[in-house]
Amino acid sequence: MSRMNRVLLTAGALLMLVSSASMAFDAYPDPVRVQTLSGGDGFNNNFILDSNDAYSWFGRIYRNADHVRASWTPYNDGGQAQGLGFIKSEEGYGAYMLHLQQGEYYSSEEFSGEYNHFTLGYGYPFGNFDLGLVYNRQGLSANLEDVPVGARAEASESWNAFGLGITYDMDDETAIDGSLMYVKGTEDDGVDEDPEDDFESSGFGVGLRAFKAMREDLTIIPVFMFSTYTDTYGDTDEEDKYTAFAGGLGFDYTINEDNDLYLFASFQQDKEEYTDEVGDGTETDTYTDTAMPGIGIAVEHELTDMFTMRMGASKNWMKHEREIQSGDETTTDEYKDYPWEFSFGMGIAMGDWVIDLALNQQWLYNAGYWFHGSQPYFSEPPIAQIEAKLWF
Repeated sequence: MSRMNRVLLTAGALLMLVSSASMAFDAYPDPVRVQTLSGGDGFNNNFILDSNDAYSWFGRIYRNADHVRASWTPYNDGGQAQGLGFIKSEEGYGAYMLHLQQGEYYSSEEFSGEYNHFTLGYGYPFGNFDLGLVYNRQGLSANLEDVPVGARAEASESWNAFGLGITYDMDDETAIDGSLMYVKGTEDDGVDEDPEDDFESSGFGVGLRAFKAMREDLTIIPVFMFSTYTDTYGDTDEEDKYTAFAGGLGFDYTINEDNDLYLFASFQQDKEEYTDEVGDGTETDTYTDTAMPGIGIAVEHELTDMFTMRMGASKNWMKHEREIQSGDETTTDEYKDYPWEFSFGMGIAMGDWVIDLALNQQWLYNAGYWFHGSQPYFSEPPIAQIEAKLWF
């Protein structure tokens, strides 16, 4: 795995993968409205129709044009802007997308580095379907000359991703989204004497979903995801392969003009197979995580024309398995857990502005210091994430 920048790639983000699939490819910040309705399960993001769908279902770039999106995740040091996205359409020319994302910056006497992230996209309508194209570039460069580990040079990591999406209106009651993403990544760790630590990665992810209006107040949403990626290291037999797939069914029920109810059911599985040389042979270590079933529920309530409240919850029945294959010998281990999560947030509408907030759940238990004056040692800000959109 990457030594420099390993992160979780979540479902509903750029590559639309199951939330536990790991790569050193950094996805977009989760849309805050969708996140607060997901109940903490990233796969549930895909059941919810949202103006930020252009960032994961690329066929909707043209349909969600003419707005600016900024997303922040605050920390105790004052805050960090995670991303700024811009989509604008021109009559007869389609819609153009630009997304800039803040990376990490390091500066010290021994080490300096910079991480960059940008996306270009284009969408165009053709009769009853829209086409979307995306190119994403991510790169990390670091000066390691003063770090005393072997013969150091300039370390680097780069990712190039190409995406294609289609949104198809089958009829007046049915819309279908499909997306495909191919990713290629490389890393040079800066140690000239140890090239086997350098890695290359390639793979793809596909997603398919549909919105079927069964009645005026009920929409059914089936979703399917699949992805596979492989990391290889230098000239060795060392290899990491990731495979993830998920399927589910969502229901969007409009109770009345002020309330929507969402129900989710899903099956999710991801697998990592790590193969390396051991003695005269090879050993394969396989980790498999399965959620069967996963369920969720969410409500969205329009308190006034200006304020909207949102709440979601999810429950997954998880099975974790590990299998080690070394020659003719196989050992296995497994355990189960049953995570329960919830999410809560609100939206504020002010003219052409929409501001969405996600509540930090831990803050609910630490808010007492407002009254008794004793602040907990580990305190978090009350808002976990903020997103602002301007429509024009």
